[in-house]
Amino acid sequence: MPKKLTEMTLEELWQLFPIVLTEHDDRWNAWYHEEYQRLCVILSDMKVRISHIGSTAIEHIWAKPIIDILVEIPVEKDMRYVKDLIVQNISAWRKIRKPSHSIKVIRKMGLQKKYFIYI
Repeated sequence: MPKKLTEMTLEELWQLFPIVLTEHDDRWNAWYHEEYQRLCVILSDMKVRISHIGSTAIEHIWAKPIIDILVEIPVEKDMRYVKDLIVQNISAWRKIRKPSHSIKVIRKMGLQKKYFIYI
């Protein structure tokens, strides 16, 4: 009988769920800006701050090739409403609803691009 995840060592977990880092890719910033423009259109009716966060935002370091985007919303806006608005209006090959504060977006246009959007 296999071990439960909670009973596994870090080494065993890394075998099951490897973390793959890649050398910095200058396209990551351009991919962020593409998504930034899409989000600005979707959220144009409210004042938001959109930022490229995480390791792909830092030049010259190795990172997981996932673009992390933070969408800061006004305190009076409902996070679920904003998340639903993004999910309904973003066109992607695949959208996965994550915990209440994030969305995983995968675009496949020749080259697969992965984004995590945090609200």
